[in-house]
Amino acid sequence: MLYSFAMILGVQSLFGIGKNIQEEENSLKIGTSFYIAKGEDVNVSCNLEIGNNVLFQNFGRLFFNSPFDYQINLPSLNLASSEFIFKGSKDCEITISGEGLLLGKLSVGMQGAGVFLNGNLVIQDSLKLMSGTINVSNESQLLIENTGTEAIRFNNSPINQGYVVGFLTRSILAGKSYVFPLGDATGYHPFLVDKADKADVLSVAFDSSVPDECDSYNPTPVRMIENSIGWRVESESIDRNQFFPGLSVYNSPLADKVAQLEIYYLSDLDLKGTITAGNRRNMLKSAMADDFVMSSEMKSYGLYAFSQVFGKDLVNFIYVGADNQTRFEVPSSGDFSNIRLNVYNRLGGLVFRGDHYGNEFDARDYPDGTYFYELTLEKDSKRSFIRNFIEIKHEK
Repeated sequence: MLYSFAMILGVQSLFGIGKNIQEEENSLKIGTSFYIAKGEDVNVSCNLEIGNNVLFQNFGRLFFNSPFDYQINLPSLNLASSEFIFKGSKDCEITISGEGLLLGKLSVGMQGAGVFLNGNLVIQDSLKLMSGTINVSNESQLLIENTGTEAIRFNNSPINQGYVVGFLTRSILAGKSYVFPLGDATGYHPFLVDKADKADVLSVAFDSSVPDECDSYNPTPVRMIENSIGWRVESESIDRNQFFPGLSVYNSPLADKVAQLEIYYLSDLDLKGTITAGNRRNMLKSAMADDFVMSSEMKSYGLYAFSQVFGKDLVNFIYVGADNQTRFEVPSSGDFSNIRLNVYNRLGGLVFRGDHYGNEFDARDYPDGTYFYELTLEKDSKRSFIRNFIEIKHEK
């Protein structure tokens, strides 16, 4: 038998407005199946736990606003056209057991607080982010099933206070533009998916550790710009979905460095960190478009990050003549705190070592042939590592 929230709380009117769920010990546990009627508002201002075997059908609106940090424990339920509305200045932790919770709408308008999600939450209609964050934990999912581009409503500006921390998942259609309102403790960092070539379910998260991860691959000849930022993108498509990614420079010192930015993703790098052939072309776009730095070519899902081409012209051929420059020079060597250079002959023998290199390697001292070098550039506790070759030819 189903009971209404009003009946459970001893309230006589089934469709009355302004029902309150509150217990003296700031906690309420419900073990009886019940429903909330259409047009009924229920205010929850305490911890709430609904038993795993309880059938909960909600056609009304639940307002969550507690004077203290609180917890809500819910089973996997069909909540029909229900709406959850979070307000107040205290954090709320939602734990969803089982396969997931189905909602019609979700609205968050919290001041200096957030909703912390553990489990899977599916929103059929719309998500409204006025203020306050939704923090999606690892192994959890916040999915917007509505494929409309306006299914998520938010303030798209650098001072936006309502966004998702962690992965936000959206069902998308081909050829349309979707903004993912994302961020972290430093602020709002949205991501744009433009003109995907197929319908898909995409999950995107802003992750400030992405540049560090890229740097750990020791990409050559790429080094991360200081204070670089990045995003992670995952797809449910079996075949890689292609789209134009738009990366935000909101709340970042990169806003005035747009011309220096490039977009990389994990498949651009082999296991040694070297950029694979053919993946660097047309990756730089030097203009802002609707608050985003846009890629000039379509990309697939993966790992995205800002980076910068090292940009040093290092010679591969030295001709030893009467008046020629014969030293292997690192342009603007004074820009680095230290430079190390090791040079090997074609048999792998070390023929030169400079732990504090100052452009001393002189081709006049070495016979004709192909030499391989390892160059390490150090600056501000960061390192760039380059492997390449030098061909030496003496004048006859």
